[in-house]
Amino acid sequence: MGFEIWATDPAQLRLPDEIKDLIYGFLEKPLNNVMALSDEISNLSDIKMFYPGSEMAVVAAAELSEKFNLPGNPVGVARKTRYKDLMRNMLQEIVPENNPKFAIIYGESDLKKAAKNIGFPSVFKRTDFAGSYGISLVNDFRDLERCFGLQSSLSELPFGESNRRIFLLEELIVGQEYSIESMTFDGSSCIMGVTKKTTSLPPYFIETKHQFPAQLFGTSVDKINAMCDLANILYKSVEFSTCIGHLELRWDENIGKPVIIEIASRAGGGHIPDLLRESVGHAAWLPLLKCLRGELTRPPGIEPRYELRMEAQRKGCLYGEEAIQGRGDHPQAA
Repeated sequence: MGFEIWATDPAQLRLPDEIKDLIYGFLEKPLNNVMALSDEISNLSDIKMFYPGSEMAVVAAAELSEKFNLPGNPVGVARKTRYKDLMRNMLQEIVPENNPKFAIIYGESDLKKAAKNIGFPSVFKRTDFAGSYGISLVNDFRDLERCFGLQSSLSELPFGESNRRIFLLEELIVGQEYSIESMTFDGSSCIMGVTKKTTSLPPYFIETKHQFPAQLFGTSVDKINAMCDLANILYKSVEFSTCIGHLELRWDENIGKPVIIEIASRAGGGHIPDLLRESVGHAAWLPLLKCLRGELTRPPGIEPRYELRMEAQRKGCLYGEEAIQGRGDHPQAA
């Protein structure tokens, strides 16, 4: 759901052999009209899951899962991982020490208070989109007014979503960026691996390179372990039920801790799914689908700490079926 392609017949698409026979079709926009989508799929049988292919489809997938009584995340969890203002408030309750300072901007009257509380330089963000869209470094109040005016003026977003016109101003965190890729089935989470990211210089923070699995050198092992430990705390506290997860962090050298950029109940964007496939040999969500079809037992309690998987990490990343079978012979992808 929500892929940036407009064909609804899988026969029209070039899909990997491993998944082409498992997909009924791609549901198109508008994703904000769940009833219209449910009418489109009500004649299909044996559906096992609604997979959100992008940030914009997360809530719709949860609503459809609830309507058709299928495994998925609760709608409340989907909303809190979809909209960044709700996400920041949630994280402030769960892990305030790993949440950056932030201010929610509901209108122009909030700009001065946000600027006073957060200061400059800081980061302006949309709360209703994905990737780096609408994200910008702001160096002073004039920058903040410019970003607010530009993003507020948009009447409609892709996939038929309306502009919420709710924004964030966050403290600027400087440090290496990573993301944790995970799978959760029936409340049991498994970390697939860690992606190391390269981003463009400010003001726009565009992701320009992904490396999976992240190479481990010296003290970076301890840092990645700390991020994996934080991820496991979040998966339980946020109450993920059944989904692919994507947690973005920066390691803040000033405080010696990971700081959360966002937590999402969908797969990572860009080419991260491709890197996962190249590294482990199959699509990230295939083990999840096999769990849902009863072809694979529930993911075991795989210990994600990297010092216990160093040899495996040199070859590739263990997860899903390969973790169960103890194999990991695929190359690192970048």
